[in-house]
Amino acid sequence: MYAIGGYAFGRQSTVYNGLGNGTPFSFGTAVLTGWDIGAGADFRITTNLIARIEYRHYDFGGYDLPPTFPGFAAHRQTTVLDTIRTGLSYKF
Repeated sequence: MYAIGGYAFGRQSTVYNGLGNGTPFSFGTAVLTGWDIGAGADFRITTNLIARIEYRHYDFGGYDLPPTFPGFAAHRQTTVLDTIRTGLSYKF
């Protein structure tokens, strides 16, 4: 078993689907920074075959999106991500 954590960064694009007519319009992209924490475990299946499972929680905080139309208020968007990864390794 192991624990993992540290600095995280990613890029997010914000796109809306227009006024119901399917035409997308974008508010651009942002590079987000934050942190991650998680845990995992490795399991030996055979002498050379190893399975792995890992959970990670990412938190990039929040940022304000501009108003979508005049008279509408800006809103805050937060970005949080949870992942589960599995793997299989062969040791030569």
